[in-house]
Amino acid sequence: SRYRLGPAVTELGRLSYHRRGLHLAAPELADLAERTGATADLALRSGPHAVIVAGGSVTPKVGLRRPLHSTALGKVLLAWARPGEGGPSSLPPLPAFTDRTIVEPAALEAELARVRSDTYAVNDGESAHGVRTLAVPVLDGAGHARFALAVRATPSVITDGRTDWFLTQARSCARALEVLLLSPVERRSPAR
Repeated sequence: SRYRLGPAVTELGRLSYHRRGLHLAAPELADLAERTGATADLALRSGPHAVIVAGGSVTPKVGLRRPLHSTALGKVLLAWARPGEGGPSSLPPLPAFTDRTIVEPAALEAELARVRSDTYAVNDGESAHGVRTLAVPVLDGAGHARFALAVRATPSVITDGRTDWFLTQARSCARALEVLLLSPVERRSPAR
């Protein structure tokens, strides 16, 4: 009660946001959301959380941190973890948010193997009932996820039959974000 965050903290946050170039992602995410009719978000990893840094979920009413194990964004960040970030064994106990949440470390490892094989992650009611999310990595030249990009809607919008279309849209946006957010030396080669 004696301390409060002042305007300097807001200023530092905005400075970091612009220095990382995250303001450049907003138009791409807005375009993806408009094309798909889904919410589009961009996240990076912070310890055991995916932190949404840009997109439709960034509002004062919605928290920005999401557990890695129960989100498509988090699964992408775990599947293509950067050196030193740690894998599933580095996470605290995995709490259940719904009856579909993966809470066993071995099951999470198997899910991450599927994510790497399929090159995308799914959250189908693992964080909240009635929500389906598809996520893809924004990869650097070393093959690590610098960010995760997700489209989120209801299962009636992201149907099984339209999954490939949504993934094509998300992957196209992820490639554009690689160019916008990563320096030329950090990017993947165009052929990959």
